[in-house]
Amino acid sequence: MSRLPLRLTLACLAAAILSNPAVGQSPPRLPSNRNLNRYGLELQWWGQAVMDPREDVVRHFVLDEDVVFVQSRDGIITAFNADSGKRLWSKLISEAYQISLPLATNEREAYLAIGLEMYGLDKFTGEILWQLRLPHNPSTPPEADGVHMYVGMINGSVFCYDTERIRSLWQEGKLPQWSANAYLWRHQAPDAITSTPISDGGRVAFASLNGTVYSLSAEQHALNFQFETDEPIGTAIGRGAGALFVPSSDTRLYCLNAETGVRRWTFTAGVPIRSQPRVIGNNVYVSPHNDGLYCLSANSGSIKWHQPQATIFLAATDRYLFAADPLNNILLLSHEDGGVIGQTPLRRYSEYVQNERTDRLFLASPDGQILCIRERGQEFPQYHKYPERRPILPELAADESADAHAVE
Repeated sequence: MSRLPLRLTLACLAAAILSNPAVGQSPPRLPSNRNLNRYGLELQWWGQAVMDPREDVVRHFVLDEDVVFVQSRDGIITAFNADSGKRLWSKLISEAYQISLPLATNEREAYLAIGLEMYGLDKFTGEILWQLRLPHNPSTPPEADGVHMYVGMINGSVFCYDTERIRSLWQEGKLPQWSANAYLWRHQAPDAITSTPISDGGRVAFASLNGTVYSLSAEQHALNFQFETDEPIGTAIGRGAGALFVPSSDTRLYCLNAETGVRRWTFTAGVPIRSQPRVIGNNVYVSPHNDGLYCLSANSGSIKWHQPQATIFLAATDRYLFAADPLNNILLLSHEDGGVIGQTPLRRYSEYVQNERTDRLFLASPDGQILCIRERGQEFPQYHKYPERRPILPELAADESADAHAVE
């Protein structure tokens, strides 16, 4: 037996023993409920990604509203139900140790680039739906809406693929050999694509290292607008509130109207902004290098508050904003003024997801233990980014609601 299958088998056995314990059981080193409860928080679930914790480590940690994905350095992907923590599947998609990018999802599928190969997966089962050979090395994770998939390349090109065309070619047995026939259009920028393409279904925007932002029509490949900065763009663009938030290497953050490209405002940080701006409602969270966490107004760019102890935005509930400090403690901040309400020492969980999608806090340890933390009693997540995706919850009649309350 080769080394990797043996390690995969051992990892699967370890994960089967550790993941999703019965109520009342706790594995070692989980955060204490006493510490969480003092701030009105609770551990919603925990799980163990399939990996050898002695040698393997987490490479990428991503999520959407439905599924949490852990991609290990060895190449194993583990998927958890974001609400229950149930492990949905684990799989080695390609050969071990190949360079992979964080996967991206839409409502049904996940898209993963490994080397020059792009895979389409059923995100709930892990089934490989198709495999496509890319024409160049990708420089960004893919982006997918309901119709198209976009991939930025190191050579400055962006390819738009029609996912229905990809499925047809795959079913006809023409992939990956006929991959050149799968794309809808290609756009060439003068330098590497440095920001994952952003799509709203009708338009797609992306940035090149030379400092240019492009917005194109998804179907016709027509240029909507082009915006140029004075310095390179090396950090992913943020989006929300009908705007694009573009961090430039000249220490500035530009807010552009997402439809027209008109600049609404500019924020000057004074130091480079190296993490993607995150947007919740009318708040933009920006983390300049070694200069704390800023909360800006998405409408005006004015500074609502600045918290020097925080280093990065993690999640937001109705009550708190979660952030990390330089020692990997989790800070609970006030929405109003950014003041520190409390902190919980979760330094072992040093892998973060900047979750602008829901109100859950997701953390991971390097060896693949996953935590989901929520406000106590908040059984149903709040959807920030795509509120229309929240499932319709059953409503009780007035007398039924009273009876339920009485039972409680």
